[in-house]
Amino acid sequence: MFQATLKRYCQGDNGTIGKLFVQDKFICYLLERPKTYNGIENLSDDPNTPINESCCVPEGEYIVDWTFSPRFKTFMFLLEKTGKRTGIRIHRANTIDELHGCLAPVMTIGRARFKGKMFENFGGRSGEALDKLYKLVPKDKSGKPEKWKLIITS
Repeated sequence: MFQATLKRYCQGDNGTIGKLFVQDKFICYLLERPKTYNGIENLSDDPNTPINESCCVPEGEYIVDWTFSPRFKTFMFLLEKTGKRTGIRIHRANTIDELHGCLAPVMTIGRARFKGKMFENFGGRSGEALDKLYKLVPKDKSGKPEKWKLIITS
C-alpha cells in the first residue's frame, strides 16, 4: 500500500505546518488550522461532526480514500476514521481561514497579504501540490486513486 508521512514541525497561533514525505523524499508542505482555534463554523462533510477545540488531525495512522465530497461537489481525498471528527479532506487552500479541520497541500510557505488580511503562514501553489500528490498515488484499472496510508507525527 502506498504510504506518506506528515511530519509537523510548526504549531502556533498562525497555523500548523508540516512536511509531507514519500519514502523520505519531500513532496510538499501541509497546512492545518492552529492546534486550538475556537468558534469556527462546522464545514465538515458530515454535518453531525461537533466543533472540536483541537483543529488538527490527531497523530496516528490513517487510511486515505478517494471519495465524492458533498460540500465541494467533486472527488477528493478523505481521511477515514479520524476519531470523533469525520469529513476530513485533503484539498486546495492557501490560508488557514480556508480550512476547517482539513489539510491543504502547498508548495511554499511564507508571509503574504490575502483578501486584505496578513497571513504569517500563507501557502503558495496549493493546486500544484495537490496535483503532485495525486500523481504519486497509485491508480486502479479504472484510473481511480487506490486507498493509501497517511502517518501523522510531530
